[in-house]
Amino acid sequence: MSTIHSTAIIGKNVVIEEDVEIGPYCVIGYPAEWKGKENHDFGVLIKSGSRLTGMVTVDSGAERQTVIGKSCYLMKHSHVGHDAHLGNNVTLSPGAKIGGHCEIGSFVNIGLNASIHQKIAIPNNCMIGANAFVGKQSELRPGYKYAGVPVRELGPNFIKTPEKVSVTIQYSTSDLRFLETNLRQVSKFSDDIIVTMCERYYNGETENAELVERSVKIVNSFENVRLEIIPWHGRSQYAAYYHNMSRYTGYRLAKYDWVLFLDSDEIVTDEFGAWFDANSGTDCTYVFGCNWYFRSPHNRAKREEGAGCLMRKSHCADWDVFNNLELKQFYERLYREGRLKAHDDTPVYSLTGKPMVHHFSWVRNRTEMLTKVQNWGHFQDKNWTELVLNEFTHPFNGTDFVHNYEYDWVENIFNIPTEDLE
Repeated sequence: MSTIHSTAIIGKNVVIEEDVEIGPYCVIGYPAEWKGKENHDFGVLIKSGSRLTGMVTVDSGAERQTVIGKSCYLMKHSHVGHDAHLGNNVTLSPGAKIGGHCEIGSFVNIGLNASIHQKIAIPNNCMIGANAFVGKQSELRPGYKYAGVPVRELGPNFIKTPEKVSVTIQYSTSDLRFLETNLRQVSKFSDDIIVTMCERYYNGETENAELVERSVKIVNSFENVRLEIIPWHGRSQYAAYYHNMSRYTGYRLAKYDWVLFLDSDEIVTDEFGAWFDANSGTDCTYVFGCNWYFRSPHNRAKREEGAGCLMRKSHCADWDVFNNLELKQFYERLYREGRLKAHDDTPVYSLTGKPMVHHFSWVRNRTEMLTKVQNWGHFQDKNWTELVLNEFTHPFNGTDFVHNYEYDWVENIFNIPTEDLE
């Protein structure tokens, strides 16, 4: 039930949802202060959970409805101009002024007596300081603090918000062994998961129809997972072309600003969710500490690596699908900007200091490993086929032909199927 003070003035085209509080002397939904359009009344929508403490003015829309999002907090003498839209959980401090047609993102905090010029967009998670002015020339980024006249950037706005993360998983049927486990793990913290698969193997061979059918059945068994097929454009001279196309497609389809890029043989631990909740208010790119396995999920390398990549979509907007550096093509720029906080040599770990990714890329039988090396982006680096064939002339001997790591025997923590491993 909403509460409206007896002194508040409410226009005829105002919609007030449940659990809204409107305090003394508020004026909501009266005509826009726009010469010639005072008689245009598109009204005001105040969504559930919002509070207007007192002497707040919200003008009616002249071209569209003025909207106050859910759980907003508008303090005394603040003003929202006609046709403006406020996202959810916006705070307007006393005296803050929002011009007409503004778009204010969610979790934005506008300071005392700050002014936002008409037709300005304030991105999510921004803080605008007291007495600041945001004008037409101001360029704002999500998750940053701004102050001054006109505003200048002060640095990241480290706030705890319930952000969400999309996951994009690069897949081919040679990774079927890991698909269900991977999806089960990422479904624990994400409700937007995109599996991308090229319609052929990267060497041009047709995908195994039976394995494709089994893969589709697994994907369809998860509520928030979708499969996107990458068209075959012919064998590219650029080794990483289809790797890039796969990740770019996932990035393009991702619903949230945060995107976690994984290969289907990179499985995330249960600790990732808590780590993300603690770090989602940042504006950085992360690579994660990982354990690396060879031939069996029981054979774990003594040396740890970096795997997986978590980025905001704005960090990787300038994709070059012909760049063989793949995701690393963004690292140099992000490092210069101070946003690359971890990479392959200095990955981040869970809140308890443990690797959050387990990389099973080489946990395969002879046939699967041959398929892998004939199709991946590094196929030109070595004579991989000869190395694989030689590897399977003998049992595992305690090292690998990729990095020459040494290994420990460990439990199969994700219960990866092992029946047909040699």
